[in-house]
Amino acid sequence: MSEAELYRPKYHFTPKKNWMNDPNGLVYVNGKYHLFFQHNPFAITWGHMHWGHAVSTDLLNWEELPIAISEDEDGTIFSGSAVYDENNTAGFGKAIVAIYTANKTRSEDPKQWQGQSIAYSLDEGLTFTKYSGNPVIDRNLEEFRDPKVFWHEDRWVMIVAISIEQKIAIYSSLDLKKWELQSESLFFAENEAKLECPDLFPLELNGKRHWVLILSYFPHGIKNEASTKYVIGNFNGKSFEATSEPIWMDWGPNCYAGVTYNNTPDGKRIFMAWMKPLSDSVHPGTAWTGSMTVPRELSLTERNGKIHLVQNPICPPTKKLTLSAGETVSGSIEIRFDGNLLHFEDYSMPVAAIDGKLEVAIWLDSCSIEIIADEGSKSLSATVFPKDGMPII
Repeated sequence: MSEAELYRPKYHFTPKKNWMNDPNGLVYVNGKYHLFFQHNPFAITWGHMHWGHAVSTDLLNWEELPIAISEDEDGTIFSGSAVYDENNTAGFGKAIVAIYTANKTRSEDPKQWQGQSIAYSLDEGLTFTKYSGNPVIDRNLEEFRDPKVFWHEDRWVMIVAISIEQKIAIYSSLDLKKWELQSESLFFAENEAKLECPDLFPLELNGKRHWVLILSYFPHGIKNEASTKYVIGNFNGKSFEATSEPIWMDWGPNCYAGVTYNNTPDGKRIFMAWMKPLSDSVHPGTAWTGSMTVPRELSLTERNGKIHLVQNPICPPTKKLTLSAGETVSGSIEIRFDGNLLHFEDYSMPVAAIDGKLEVAIWLDSCSIEIIADEGSKSLSATVFPKDGMPII
């Protein structure tokens, strides 16, 4: 195996070459899961953001396709979402419509500008045409990005981040072109962090619908790197009202900018995140930089009167362990359990042991580990590069 391929994951998506970050445009259409992603086709470092593209029928085996949306004079293509406009509300036809942030520096002003734009595809994502009326939302803001759009009752809803102010704005539209602001809210400010990649969706528990708001912050969290949190609440079509405090979605350093799929079969809520490097430096000896987490099906559970999000990766774990308090498991990587916390390298995750024992499921790949505990309510994700390229417990 060549050095460039030594750490290539077996079942986590990576691009064939060059840089990748946030998952974008997650949508299911006609038997295929589409994964668009932030991509620099020219280098293994961040820059020149395009939307890369891959498809899968099972969320594990991916076929990488040509670039879907490219940068141009209107800006680079930052993060966003995609919907399947089956009823032709936008007038483009039965299309996949991408809603993304256009990012550029205006010639008359050295400051960054970000606005929301759309593009449509009539060939299931192989080619996109940018809408001639872009941007569809322009507030002349520097930090205004990452729109997530979904259908709610009788219209489209967009949740988007006013990043530097740590606010989310909610818009609605009948045609994906004309958008009306419905509300703007601040949720749990996190020091100097920027808010990115919000997502909002419903899940049912015991016959009752709850809404989940996912928020990504950077820099913030463990070692002041990046973090993803979620909030449980209610949504009335115009505004979100939190009924819980923010809860950590992942206790590791490498689960960031995660969002969920639109239009999935049976209404399943599938989540995927970027396994963000600890810095934007290159991976050791690889032709590519960045990978995705294993896709996870989300649900809700209730414990001690509080509602929690459950994450269940869509493939079986590589290892299942039952740990006793004080036990250490060693190999190429090491996991320690002290009865209250599960430890991996410099990271720890609070857990609820039963009679001093803890059941954990572990997903190991060539350069990553994902640990799920507490019946899916706790997650720790990390990128690791052992010398042999194969972490084994």
